[in-house]
Amino acid sequence: MSYLERMKLALVQFRSTTGNLADNSARHQQWIRRAKAAGAKLVVFPELSLTAYEPELADKLAVAPDDQMWENWQEFCQNEQVSFALGMPIRQPKGIEIGLVLFQPDQKHQIYSKQYLHADEEPYFASGKGWDGCWQEVGVAFAICYELSVPAHAERAHQCEASIYLASVAKFENGITPTHQRLAAIAKQYQMTTLMVNAIGEADGGLCVGQSAVWDKSGRCINCTDDQQESLLLFDTATGHSEIVLV
Repeated sequence: MSYLERMKLALVQFRSTTGNLADNSARHQQWIRRAKAAGAKLVVFPELSLTAYEPELADKLAVAPDDQMWENWQEFCQNEQVSFALGMPIRQPKGIEIGLVLFQPDQKHQIYSKQYLHADEEPYFASGKGWDGCWQEVGVAFAICYELSVPAHAERAHQCEASIYLASVAKFENGITPTHQRLAAIAKQYQMTTLMVNAIGEADGGLCVGQSAVWDKSGRCINCTDDQQESLLLFDTATGHSEIVLV
């Protein structure tokens, strides 16, 4: 059993300020500390949370996988002794990738890059290779937004024996219902707890509408946030208990 199967994790329903890395970073750290104070050991943010989901700005905002900023984040991780995952556009030789950058104490940061892109993203981003979607040390499979709609992605997570499937997304109102339905179906099909963390506020000419949620292995929704407020959705993997914490 991985340690994630007996710990509390936190989804941060976050409102990014478009392109403002300094402000977003400072507020990420505030939320990570709040989550830690609530007992979380792993904290996950929405898709491209450090910049907001803005494909047309991705080339301007992207950083290298070995940028100095990651050393600063690793120091923060070490000081706080909590694991977390942040969204950021990553500059690779073949193009800009949609990255989820993962930090654990006493380990080098890892980057999971979105493997399956929506057609609308292809002019701005390149597909990433990921690492089979699984963070093997803790038994969780990450998905970034559109990937949860690709059957092969969830199937691979199942093959990797992940106990939790966690989607980091930037969804508008018209995408919430099908996303919830899909994650409930994945949970039921694979007997795998599923979670989704969404942004709120402006992104790519629209509005992200939150409603971050968690489903148990039967596909039943355990808890869901609202569509307007920044908040923490906490889930205890040992007891199945969930709660929502507002500012």
